[in-house]
Amino acid sequence: MHKALIFAVCSTLFAQSDWQSTPKFSIPSSSLTISRPAEPHRPFTVAGPSGAIFGQADGSFEAWQFPIKILSHVRITAELASYPIPIELADQAATIDVQPDHTTITYSHAAFTIKQHMFASHSGAVVFYEIAAIRPLTLTFRFTPEMLRMWPAPNFGLPSAEWIQHGASGYYLLHTDNPSVTGAVGIPGAVPGILAPYQERPHTWPLELKLAFDPKTQSHQFFPLLISTGDHLIELNKAWPQQFQEAAEYYAHFSITD
Repeated sequence: MHKALIFAVCSTLFAQSDWQSTPKFSIPSSSLTISRPAEPHRPFTVAGPSGAIFGQADGSFEAWQFPIKILSHVRITAELASYPIPIELADQAATIDVQPDHTTITYSHAAFTIKQHMFASHSGAVVFYEIAAIRPLTLTFRFTPEMLRMWPAPNFGLPSAEWIQHGASGYYLLHTDNPSVTGAVGIPGAVPGILAPYQERPHTWPLELKLAFDPKTQSHQFFPLLISTGDHLIELNKAWPQQFQEAAEYYAHFSITD
């Protein structure tokens, strides 16, 4: 009985440790950086051989893992502790910085600064958030699940979302009418928001991920929004920091004469 209890505790700790936010690491800067004020309707693209992010400078975007568009219409709302008014981050977009290896949109508010870093690697596209705040806040990420394959491939109806619990957090699986075409979306530490029951369809709600941030304990963390086909988020959460470093290293030595 004692050994079984130890095994159960160790299994729980392992499950939690492979699905959590990532300690901050250094983000290199490039002399090739292009910085501009964030004009809401100006488009941007972050693309690689396996995936892409297409968006506007107010921070909204859609994400692809080729050949599938997994989600679209990503929007973020912030709720500050002891402040009753929700804050739309799109209205706080201040700058967009484009470097060869990644693009960053900075949201600037009197009470917080949030940086949305985006890059593409050999396995797809990743978005991760760097947060600084003077008081605790909750971020609500809203998005439309898509699971649409590139034309002319057939598609399989609107995806339905299943919440997969993993420790105190979890992620969404996006199911289509074809069992071989699924997706996954999640943020380590986030919990679900609106998750309409089956009988509520055909009305469509955006999916929500709610992330609580405490500046006293979490200011030295990155929070990745992980997106994949299949059910590979746990592996992606382990791998994405190395993928970012590899992308930065590649472009640091890239030459058009190679």
